[in-house]
Amino acid sequence: LLTGKRWAYGETYEREDLKPVQNTNPYPEPQPERDHPSDLAITKDGKKLYIALAGTELNPGREVAVFDVARKEVIKRIEVGLSPYHLQMHPGGRFLVVINRFSNYASVIDTYFDMVVNEMALDFYCQNIAFNKEGTTAYISNRYLNQIFVVDIQAAKNNFEGKMRLLGGFDEQAFQ
Repeated sequence: LLTGKRWAYGETYEREDLKPVQNTNPYPEPQPERDHPSDLAITKDGKKLYIALAGTELNPGREVAVFDVARKEVIKRIEVGLSPYHLQMHPGGRFLVVINRFSNYASVIDTYFDMVVNEMALDFYCQNIAFNKEGTTAYISNRYLNQIFVVDIQAAKNNFEGKMRLLGGFDEQAFQ
């Protein structure tokens, strides 16, 4: 059952990132700036490796690094949602889906141009994604809601769209 305000109450989707919580320690130990890589995905031809730079809870990242395998160097950083946590190549081989842990959407990267070309409306705290063999359905885990989302995927040559399938719903009157 989907219980986020958009799904339970039919509110209009608004793209949103969570605000990081301030450190409550009055004397925090200084830490070096770190990207905290959390996941990897590689293109079918093995030429480019994508690296999710999740950051920390206090300082979440917003980028996916593109690593050229032959040159052994980062060639680009792509801005995505807050705390990119998991990466998954679509079975078609062109699109990379980025699960953003602290955003209510996933970012879709076109690996031919290394740029974000779309977003998929989800809910906060999604953590993982898997596609069926045909690439027409995605299954996305959500830690906070303790659920698996089912997303219908339409991927064409230059276009990638995903729409969450509404399964059940939250019946507030029955809950009371």
